Amino acid sequence: GMMISPEVNLVSLFKLMKITHLYNTHIGLIIVYCVFDLAFTVLLMRSYMLSLPKEIEESAFIDGCSITQVFAKIVLPMCRPVLASAALLATMNCWNEYMFAAIFIESKELRTLLKSDSVYRRKEELESFFLSEWFGLLSGLDGRYFMKKMQEVYYFDR
Repeated sequence: GMMISPEVNLVSLFKLMKITHLYNTHIGLIIVYCVFDLAFTVLLMRSYMLSLPKEIEESAFIDGCSITQVFAKIVLPMCRPVLASAALLATMNCWNEYMFAAIFIESKELRTLLKSDSVYRRKEELESFFLSEWFGLLSGLDGRYFMKKMQEVYYFDR
């Protein structure tokens, strides 16, 4: 997902989704988003986990913890900041992505919010779809509010 641009894979992905009957389904779009965000997320989390001190894990082993207990009770809680950052970045990448949603989703019922905004043009459809102003607020959201809240929640320089 990181070495090759998504546009290069578009034709082969389209053929693959047609063959596997994932074209025009939400699960097909979710799989594509996960695959393209997975490489960056793994690299981010791996580099963070390598920076954790080994002495803490060794002391947990000396205290009698198993490998799974060390991971669940020591490593995972120490990785909360990188987990939050990875989740936020993956969510923002999926939210701001337009190309896959425009090509892999065809029916009106399955369209994403941003694609629906650009496709619906008639006044009757606009009025039925945008009954409140929440759509405009959500489609303009770019993550700054969530980033600020994450910094407040996961502020570790105490």
